[in-house]
Amino acid sequence: MTSEFDICIICGNDKFKKIEDTSKIGLPVFQCSLCNLIIAGSTHTERQTVSSKLYANDYWDQQYSKYLPNENYTDNTSLGKKRDFDSQYSNVKKYLDDITKCLEIGSGTGSTLFWLEQLGCDVIGIEPDNRNVMMINKRLKHGKCICGNGEEFTSNESFDLIWINHVLEHSLRPDIILKNLSKYLNDDGLIMIEVPNCENIDIFHASVFTEPDNYHFTLDVFKKLVNKLDLKLVSIDYFRPAKKSEGLMNKLSHKINKSLFPFYPRIKTNSKNGIVIRLLIGKF
Repeated sequence: MTSEFDICIICGNDKFKKIEDTSKIGLPVFQCSLCNLIIAGSTHTERQTVSSKLYANDYWDQQYSKYLPNENYTDNTSLGKKRDFDSQYSNVKKYLDDITKCLEIGSGTGSTLFWLEQLGCDVIGIEPDNRNVMMINKRLKHGKCICGNGEEFTSNESFDLIWINHVLEHSLRPDIILKNLSKYLNDDGLIMIEVPNCENIDIFHASVFTEPDNYHFTLDVFKKLVNKLDLKLVSIDYFRPAKKSEGLMNKLSHKINKSLFPFYPRIKTNSKNGIVIRLLIGKF
């Protein structure tokens, strides 16, 4: 008898249990009975069909009309994104001193590429919306953004840092993306990944009912995915936004040259309070 489910991308199991009847993308949500991967829909074909409709031209029209950053990414929305970038980059720099070449998957409107280039990096971005691609290329001084996706990316170059910020939860096959991109990672390079923390019940509900997510990740599941791909887990942590009191403490600590919060304005925390899971992975 043929199973109604595709096999799990992590453990190869084809037995899942339904945990939600529907989701933002109109598909029920299932959990693998062996490795606990949580995913919308029962088959790859089903997810691909829904995603093709979801990410049609009218979706990108809406996204483009909602947020168009100013030229130097100093508008309020960009400044909010900069807080996340600063924390992520501090996390990377703890483990990686020399960052020369960077690749970003899912560049959006280009703020991360812009800030990485300002830090002296040679940058390449991959972005599915061609209007974003054209806008980004007008703003970068030396780097470039190309229209495409992580599954099919090819390059003659290798990279010190590959940046994947809130992309894998929307993807069809995060395992294929990571397997492909790891081919272009320098031996001592890192892949920085951030996804919603679906061990936090509020974040899980948002991921299922508010955001167009295919995957709803937990820390334990991501560890299993990295292990399956024969990659090295350098660090994995939960993070939350800093409180106002912690902001004041951080300012005071800088006066005595002692950082209380090394990844400020985000703070390491536990599974209950963390809103994101952040990973750094490399090659063995």
